[in-house]
Amino acid sequence: MARTPRKALLEKATAQLASLGADHLKIVNEFLDSLQDQSGDEETTEIREIPGILDDIKKALADLEEGKVVRFAEIRRDV
Repeated sequence: MARTPRKALLEKATAQLASLGADHLKIVNEFLDSLQDQSGDEETTEIREIPGILDDIKKALADLEEGKVVRFAEIRRDV
């Protein structure tokens, strides 16, 4: 199946939205909010599936609180 260019999809969606009444626009907005929430959930789940990531984050936060940090300026390389 051929992909429809993003611009064409946006134009079609804009035209369709312009023809909807307030009640239907509210439903569309709720649906779009739901899609955005699910997208964030998928990304969060993907990150949490990385082996050991939560332990690494906890350790990094503990190191930060204890002042166990190295300034970027001390380790950077001139690029």
